[in-house]
Amino acid sequence: MGSPYYSWDAAVDAAMKILGKKGKIPDKLNQDKHRAGLVKCFKEYNAAVDALQSKIQAFQELMSARKEAIKQAMDAISKSNLGLDPKNDDDKNKIKQAQDLMNEFIDGCNGPTDDMIKYVDRLDPPMKSLVAFKAT
Repeated sequence: MGSPYYSWDAAVDAAMKILGKKGKIPDKLNQDKHRAGLVKCFKEYNAAVDALQSKIQAFQELMSARKEAIKQAMDAISKSNLGLDPKNDDDKNKIKQAQDLMNEFIDGCNGPTDDMIKYVDRLDPPMKSLVAFKAT
């Protein structure tokens, strides 16, 4: 909660009006000795939050690219005759079996990728709190 007084002196004046002539206020709060440390700390905090945001964004972009690459690989396998003649019945069966096997393997990459995406998505709420606290 912020103070309605913009200076130590203004706060003392208001307090003395309440206390009267007998009132005494302790020595002035010396914020200056901590100010440089706070400024340095906030700069470091802000830089860390910015770096973390950047890393999370890069990871999200990488996972999106990975999902697209998996999809493209499956599409390429499905559309390919894999070097055999699809008009030959024996080759057609081999193509289908090989496509299924390869697509099963490639599709298996989706699970871990989805897990990583979910994990990073769970970072959104705490990241929003970190950003909200950033000192301006």
